[in-house]
Amino acid sequence: DDAITSFQRAVAIQPTYRSYYQLASCYLSQERYEDAIKSSRQSLEIRFDSEWGYLGLGRGLVGLGNFDEAEEAFERSLTLNPGATETSQELALLYLGQERYKDAAAIIDKLEAESDSVNTYAYLKARLFYEEANTLEAIAYLRRLLEASQEAAQTDARVLLAKCLRKEGQIDQAYETIVHALEQTPDDRPALEEQLGIGTAYHLSGNAKRAERIYRACLERMPKSEQGWQNLAILMYDQNRFSDALSAFSK
Repeated sequence: DDAITSFQRAVAIQPTYRSYYQLASCYLSQERYEDAIKSSRQSLEIRFDSEWGYLGLGRGLVGLGNFDEAEEAFERSLTLNPGATETSQELALLYLGQERYKDAAAIIDKLEAESDSVNTYAYLKARLFYEEANTLEAIAYLRRLLEASQEAAQTDARVLLAKCLRKEGQIDQAYETIVHALEQTPDDRPALEEQLGIGTAYHLSGNAKRAERIYRACLERMPKSEQGWQNLAILMYDQNRFSDALSAFSK
């Protein structure tokens, strides 16, 4: 909020394409996508050839689910600067979300060939392998990425690694991975949802005690999670704790 207020004052005093882009970035961090789109468009009104303006615009459009327009914005950014790594990453993520794996692979392979940093491409490469059900290759890329960087921004990588490990039946390792992710970002919803999935894996493997502990830990952070209460209720029902199960179902 303080950053948004500061940039709002800045654009009011002396509007520049850069200050509008920075304001848009702040809006994006708070998922205020319509405001981000408006600020990005204002940035482009001042400088029509700003690759960053189109990048912010594309990110805002993705947030609202306007994927065709977002693709156009990202492509416009890349036309202005074909070497814009961040824009290439965003476009690859967009294609992965749309199951356009061949288009995503072309971008990711280019990033891998041209970059000396594993941070540039490893997560995207792992996402592609995961979507193609090649979890072992995904795990290899994610481990390389996490060894190279300990930044909190790698929460997404840890969540994906946990998913891969769970699919491979390595439940304990998946649990350790997601615990580490939640230590970095305690309220990260994808991490909490994956923790629920790991709880289900423990339940199905017969470790009901650990499963219940995981469900309850998730519900402390997501008390309105229907999936969490449902999972807990099913576990209780399987243990003939019918009164407790009914109470959980009623949540």
